[in-house]
Amino acid sequence: MKQVIRTLTLSTTLLAILFFAFILLTGYSLFKTVSTDQGLWFGEYRYVGRENSFSLLMPYCLNNTGHFEFFDVKLTTQIKHDNVTIVESTTYIPKLEGGSKRFGVHEVRINLVDLADAGMVHLLFNKTELNLARTLEFSYAHVYSFHLAAPKAPLDWYPPFHRFSLKVVRYDGRSTLLAQMYFENLSPMRVKGKIRLEVFDREGRLFGIGLSDLDLPSGVVYDEPLKIVVREPLTP
Repeated sequence: MKQVIRTLTLSTTLLAILFFAFILLTGYSLFKTVSTDQGLWFGEYRYVGRENSFSLLMPYCLNNTGHFEFFDVKLTTQIKHDNVTIVESTTYIPKLEGGSKRFGVHEVRINLVDLADAGMVHLLFNKTELNLARTLEFSYAHVYSFHLAAPKAPLDWYPPFHRFSLKVVRYDGRSTLLAQMYFENLSPMRVKGKIRLEVFDREGRLFGIGLSDLDLPSGVVYDEPLKIVVREPLTP
């Protein structure tokens, strides 16, 4: 009986030693990866314009200099304004072997619908500075789980309808009102769709409607007349 107890005690001691040795080894391996400042780095981002949207492309390198695998790696970017998230994007990497690198491009896409849904309609017209928040989540050697946040970075915002203005040019007193619309598309996106302008009288009744097609590339000024069909002429 005493021999069995001694055997169990020895086995427990060996398991404890192996467990703590594994913890120390994985901890040192992870520290080696993090302390090199090369565990994760981003290259210079660039914009790619699309129809009514654009993408922010950020090349990255994930470098596992340790001896054990990274699992369930999630690289997440949030673009915020006044602490309100406009859009969020996540790049997922199932596994990264020890001693290996992963190169890729992390993409964040913003469209006009995102701005409206986030209550950021004013960003359609005004220049400002947004915040770029990035986080990295992963598990290491099936032992550690981490959630790391990088310092927030500024991101210049350029609106698609900068310096928007509208003025009446001519009214024939009967059926046609001519207005002049002006704005600058400073955003990387190509703005395409239909313009619908509704004009109301002082009593809040619909006075006329103007319709026009819009297809404006990035960096181009829109300065065009808009014909408004009058539903009911104004009475003196």
